[in-house]
Amino acid sequence: MRAIVAIRVKAGVMAGLLAGALTACSSTSSGLPYKPAAQPAGATVSAAYTIVSDRLRVEIDGRGRRVERAQIVKPDGTVLEAQTIEYTPASRGGGSPVSIGFGVGSFGSMGGGVSTGVGVSTGGVVGGGGSSEVGSSIASFPLAQAGARPWRVRVKLVGVESADVLVGEPDGTPNPR
Repeated sequence: MRAIVAIRVKAGVMAGLLAGALTACSSTSSGLPYKPAAQPAGATVSAAYTIVSDRLRVEIDGRGRRVERAQIVKPDGTVLEAQTIEYTPASRGGGSPVSIGFGVGSFGSMGGGVSTGVGVSTGGVVGGGGSSEVGSSIASFPLAQAGARPWRVRVKLVGVESADVLVGEPDGTPNPR
């Protein structure tokens, strides 16, 4: 009987640690570090960037509004259009799309065996067919043409005026705005 209790406690501790780790790794759409100096009327925009190989990928969060256009405005005034814009589905329910469950059971007349299990679901749907709501969008630019950072990314959301977001400031930290 002590072995079963010890296994149940251990499984509970493991599930708790896994839940904490996944919560720490989950992202929220409002957490993107770069914001325009002035938000467009009727919308909120934030952005982040990553460099993947020879591509500059700018994640844009329009709080549910679809990105109509994304451009990099260079210091000389020329404009570089995004080559692609990928749309991600919005997560449902307002909370984290990650869920965790675990179970413990015993079998046999004298408790001759014990089984435990831990499962994790990310709430994704295999094969698509998800929501029509827009989460964040990712605009992709050729890094060589984008030039050196920081990049002034002009974002046009459907139904609102464009906003410029300064992304990748030289010191590596976003301006708190």
